[in-house]
Amino acid sequence: MSLFYQIADEMESMLSALPALAGLAIVSDRQREIGEELVKAMRKQSGKGLLVITWVSATNEDPECEGPRLRSDYTLTLFSKPVLRGGGTPADDLIETILRVVHHWRPTIAHTHYKATAEGVVPVDHPELLVQRMTLNVITQL
Repeated sequence: MSLFYQIADEMESMLSALPALAGLAIVSDRQREIGEELVKAMRKQSGKGLLVITWVSATNEDPECEGPRLRSDYTLTLFSKPVLRGGGTPADDLIETILRVVHHWRPTIAHTHYKATAEGVVPVDHPELLVQRMTLNVITQL
């Protein structure tokens, strides 16, 4: 299995274990159709939504280094209902919690002495859902 997908899987496991994100479905996207996961997450009465972790790219940060030193970019996309009923957690609180947790997170599976860096969050236009996308990068040495 690719190191990039292993990091995404580790991130999924770490976030799934957080009590503050209980009720949020979290999946690591491996180029599969997530529509079904999204429908299931949105149907749940107590569900907070769906977080999709996607590996986007890897670029060599130091071509002169003996082994590739790669900057791996990931997107974490949060899909949630615009109006949460029953006093649920607002989507902006969820994305801020995720941001705090992943910024400076260090994957244990990767050969890295570097911490993950959250680059920022942007809203994504969607006709029915509140969608927010975060960009995260992790430096690894192969």
